[in-house]
Amino acid sequence: MRFWALITSFALLAIGFYALAQTVNPALVGERRAALERDLAAYESQIDQYRATIEAKRSESASFERDIAILNAEIQKAQLAIKARTIAIEQLADTIGEKSDYVGELRIKLEREKKSLSELLRRLEEMDRASLFESFMGTGSLALFFHELDNFDSVQAAVHTSFTQIRDTKIITENEIDALEARKAEETELRALQQFEKRRIEENEAQKKKLLAVTK
Repeated sequence: MRFWALITSFALLAIGFYALAQTVNPALVGERRAALERDLAAYESQIDQYRATIEAKRSESASFERDIAILNAEIQKAQLAIKARTIAIEQLADTIGEKSDYVGELRIKLEREKKSLSELLRRLEEMDRASLFESFMGTGSLALFFHELDNFDSVQAAVHTSFTQIRDTKIITENEIDALEARKAEETELRALQQFEKRRIEENEAQKKKLLAVTK
């Protein structure tokens, strides 16, 4: 009975470890991502159109109207680029949030697995072979001795499985942390590009004002 209680508790713990909690509605997350992807595709399409307009205008003969048209197109293209990059940052923020949650869950899982292993090792120590031999000498039952021996081997196998689970969970956790740091670095880079794009808009706006002032 003691053996089956041990195995049952181990099995329940193992199931609990692998069932990571879902804190968000997958359908809502999918809808948000789809909406962001649609918006991003629309902005990128408009950016391409402005880029084509700029190239076409640059091939024209120099004129005041051409220069103003190029500046307007550059400004509008940059504004759209900011909007597109904002969406990209939002997508990264979502990914960072999800990975942060997952890393947290993995860490909790790892701690539970360690506690489970400690319990298994404690039980294994209680069921050492010396005790089994003493049980055999006390009861004189060879069948009971081999039954207890099988139980002992089963617990040893459970200990080995627990070691493997801990090792695998640690590897997954480390990989997820590395991926999380990469996403954070990417987000930082995109935010820096946003500031650069805003400065470009300000410069083009200033240049446009100068050109307009000259014609007055």
